Amino acid sequence: MDLISPYYKHLLNRLHHQRPRGFGNTAWLKGLEQFTDGHKSFLDYGCGKGNVVNGLKERYPDALVRGYDPGMPDFDKVPDSSETYEFLLCTDVLEHIEPDRIDNVLQHINFLFTKKAYLMIDTVPARKFLPDGRNAHLILEQPEWWDIKIKENIQAKPIYTLFRKKKKYIVVLEKETGHGEDWYKSKSHLENKLW
Repeated sequence: MDLISPYYKHLLNRLHHQRPRGFGNTAWLKGLEQFTDGHKSFLDYGCGKGNVVNGLKERYPDALVRGYDPGMPDFDKVPDSSETYEFLLCTDVLEHIEPDRIDNVLQHINFLFTKKAYLMIDTVPARKFLPDGRNAHLILEQPEWWDIKIKENIQAKPIYTLFRKKKKYIVVLEKETGHGEDWYKSKSHLENKLW
């Protein structure tokens, strides 16, 4: 599955190295507890330098916690469909995806979580720019567009949505129970929309 071009991966690597502490903080993790029901494994998809990964490890010390970010050498091993996690987080990432690869990335996300996914998507231009001069947010779309993309590519139902004042769109998805992991890994089931 083609998730990122080599050129864009290089740009992200340069962008991440411009900022020693990384992007994001972990203060918002407390609010995540309303969606985590004793989950035993977490994947931070697009984890940057791992700030949220470390925050999750502190908050859930008995859980398996992993991060993935193609722009960071410490986290750039692509999880394959044999690796699944009960809870997937993807915060302030999807708007950074190359537009011609967004469907592939959403399908990849679909294969990686078995219970819930928390997606936070920025819908306005970023304050930072890529080394080639483009705005760091490559996809600037409203919640309605994201709803369609998510529905087309992820086999789960939305259990919570919020469009925050700062123009961040939050969607929490839940996989339907009663289906085994193989059911979710099969692309043929993407035709059976749950929304």
